This record gives sequence, C-alpha cells and structure tokens, in this order.
Amino acid sequence: MQDPKGFVTFFKAARTVCALLLMTHLIPVHGTPVEACNSLACRCLTHQVTCSYEGLTELPTGIPNDTYILELWGNKFTSITKTSFAGLSQVTDILLSDNKISSIEVGSFDWQSDTLEQLWLNTNELETLEVGVFRNLTELKYLHLESNMISSLSVGIFRDLSSLVSIDLNNNKISHLPSDIFRGLSFRKLGLARNGIMNIDNTLAALPSNLVTLDLNGNDLGNLRAAMFSGFPNLTQLKLEANGMDSLPNNLFVGLDKLALLHLDHNVLVELNRASFGEHPKLEMLTLANNSIVRIEPGIFSTFPKLRQIELQANDLTYLPPGIFDNLTSLKFLHLDGNRLDNLDGNIFRDLQNVWYIYLQGNGMKSLPSTIFRGLQMLRYLYLDDNKLSVIESGTFDGLPRIENIYLEDNPLTNITCGMLPTKNVSTVLWEISIDCTCEWKPVYDCPEFSWVGSKLECNSPLRFWFDSLDEVPKDALTCAAPRMFCFNHIGWVALSVLALLSNIIISY
Repeated sequence: MQDPKGFVTFFKAARTVCALLLMTHLIPVHGTPVEACNSLACRCLTHQVTCSYEGLTELPTGIPNDTYILELWGNKFTSITKTSFAGLSQVTDILLSDNKISSIEVGSFDWQSDTLEQLWLNTNELETLEVGVFRNLTELKYLHLESNMISSLSVGIFRDLSSLVSIDLNNNKISHLPSDIFRGLSFRKLGLARNGIMNIDNTLAALPSNLVTLDLNGNDLGNLRAAMFSGFPNLTQLKLEANGMDSLPNNLFVGLDKLALLHLDHNVLVELNRASFGEHPKLEMLTLANNSIVRIEPGIFSTFPKLRQIELQANDLTYLPPGIFDNLTSLKFLHLDGNRLDNLDGNIFRDLQNVWYIYLQGNGMKSLPSTIFRGLQMLRYLYLDDNKLSVIESGTFDGLPRIENIYLEDNPLTNITCGMLPTKNVSTVLWEISIDCTCEWKPVYDCPEFSWVGSKLECNSPLRFWFDSLDEVPKDALTCAAPRMFCFNHIGWVALSVLALLSNIIISY
C-alpha cells in the first residue's frame, strides 16, 4: 500500500461513520418509536421485553408476539391506545409505572383479555378512567393505580375483573366511592391510603366483605365508631396510620378474630385501653409509634398471645405497668425508644424469653435494675444508647448467650467494672458493644478477659478513635473529656463513613 497513513485515516473515518449510522439506528430519537428488539433502549429475552427508564415518548414497535412480560416503566409515555399492544395475545404482565400517562383508550388491552394477570399503571397522571378500559380482563389479578390523580371512579369500571385479588388506589384524590363500585367482585386486598376519604361509613359499605387487607392510612378520618370493621371478619391486616385519632372507642376492633397486623402509628392517641380491642388470638404485629401515649392499661396485651412485634416508640410513656409484657413468649421485637422511661421495673421483661431485639434508646434512663434482662436467652440486639445511665450494675448483662450487639454510647457512664460486661464463656457470639471511649473505661484494661472483651468494645467517640476497638486504643490515650463533635445516629455515621471514603478516593486522583 502506497500511503499507509492515508489508509489509517480512511479506516478511522469509515469506522466513525459506521458507528454513527449504527447509533442512529439503535438509539432512540425523541418522538420516534424504537424497534424493541433492535435498539439499545430495549432488552429482549425469552418471552420478556424490557424498555425501562430510557426517556421514550412513544411505545416501541416490533415487540415479539410471544412476549409474556412487558416492562415499560420509567419513560415519558402520555397515552395508551387500542393499537399500543395489538397482537400481543400472550402477555401476562404489563408494567407502565412511572410514566406520564394521562389517558387510556377503551380497548387498549383487548388483545390481552384471556392472559393479562398484572397491570401496573401507578405513578402516572391519570385523573379519570373511562368505563370499559378494563373490559374483558377476566384473568387480571393485580391492578396498580396508586400515585395518580384519580378523583372519582365510575360504576362499572371494574365490572369484568372477576379474578381480581388486589387493587391499589393509594395516593390518589378519591374522597368517596359509589356504593356499587365493587359489586360482584371478591378481591381480598385494597389500598385507599392518602386519598382524603370523606365518609368512612359509606366507603366501608362499598367494600367486599371478604377483604383480607385494608389500607386506610393517611386519610385524616378522625375518631372512629365502635365495631366499625365488624363486617370484615376475614381481615388479617388493617392499616390506620395518620388519621388524627386521639382515642379508640370500646369494641372498635371487635369481631376481627383473624387480625394479624394492626397499624395505628402517627395518630394522637393518649392512652390504650383493653376495651378498645377484641379477642385477637392471631395478632402478630401491633404498631403504635409516634402517638402521644402516656398510659397503657395493665393486661392490654394479654389477649394477643401470638404477638411478635410491638412498636411503642416516640410516645410520652413515663411508666410501664408491672406485668405488661407477661406471657408474650412469641415476641421478637420490642420498640420502646424515644419515650421518657427513666426507670423500669426489674421484672418488666421476665417472660420475653424469645425476644431478639429490645429498643430502649433515647429514654433518659438513669439506672437499670441488674435483673432486668435476666432470662432473655434469645436476645440478640440491645439498644441502650442516648440515655442518662451513669452506672450499670455488675451482672446486668449476664446470662445472654445469644447477644450480638449492645449499644451504650451517649451515656455518662462512670465506675465501670469488669462485672458489668458480658462474659466470654456465656456470650459466645458477642460481636460489638458500642461505647464512648473515655477515661472511665480504663479499669477494663485490667479485666481478666480484656483480650476478648476489649476487641468487642468499639469506640463510637471521640472521632479520633472512631471504629477502633478498645484494645487498639492505648490506655493512656483515653481522656476524661471527649466532647461529641457530631450527634449522629447509626445511619448518620454510615453516611459520614461513605463521605470520608469518597473524599479519600477523590484526593487519590
């Protein structure tokens, strides 16, 4: 070849032109439909096509007729028409979440009438749905309409959905439901959270009696009447968070013998009385966080023998009645953090032999009875941080064979002794005890088991010892004044760690 340099130049130019031609064919152009299986915007697998978060404004063409799952979420589609899914008679799942869809033409899903099982239309801009848009979808089981702007529903819109299991209408603007809106349907799960329901009695009257899950969170319903949910004997999950309730009437939950999960968080409840509840032998989770509860009637949990989780954090409790947690042998998670429980009875947890997590941080506790954790054979995580504990008696953490983490930071501990720490022969799986590494911990260096326990004591402060175990810190380096430069929770510390790592990476470059 006479001019090798010229050839190289020509080759590079030709390669660039080919690449540009290829890109114009594969990469979507605004307003131009892409061909599904011949574009970088889509991925075609066996029976599945995914064109997600590509900024597409038009539905792709050329979708194989044997597609089962069609994922089109996170684009900029504004409408669905009768031709959008024409010919796709085997599709079982259509995912159109997180687009800008404001209109759906009647007949858009006619080709999927015998196959479609899941339809995701959530997080769009739908304000109305025309009757007939879901016509003949007799196999549809899950319909997602949450996070739109739907303000009303017309009778007949769900008429043909004979196989429906779940409808999610959360985060819309629905203030009322027509009495016949769900006539003939027997779905089991309904989401109506954060809609602004105006009349709860009329709303409940429109619902199928066989509901298993009902989400009414965030509707500002106010106080409810007695036996309001007795017409739904199959309910296992009832969510009533953030409804402005300041009291629970007697027998509010009577008849809900199958109830397993009850959410009452983020209300303004002041007290809990036994008479508000019925017999709930299957109740596993009761959440009452972020209320204003100051009083709990003794024995309130005695009829809930299957409880696995109680959430009472962020209330105004100053006192827990003796025996309040008796017989709760199935309990795994107990949240009492963020109250004002400065003193606790030494036997308050005596029956919680299967509990895994106890959260007591942020209570202003000044002392702990040495017997308070006795018998908690399965306890794994114990949160005592952010209190006012100055002394922890010897033996307080004895007999905890499954304990993994104990959080003691943000306490003004003094007179620390070897006896206040777990022992190696019992707490064999201990991973970490989080502390503030001050001079008060110097006596621990002389403990017989320091070589073991010193590696478990992790410094949460001061910053210069952050993440060091106590056995890595020279005894003489501990000071009696270790002001906290930052008041982070555990998530905050993780965030700071990430920032520090990123800073090192940037500096290295």
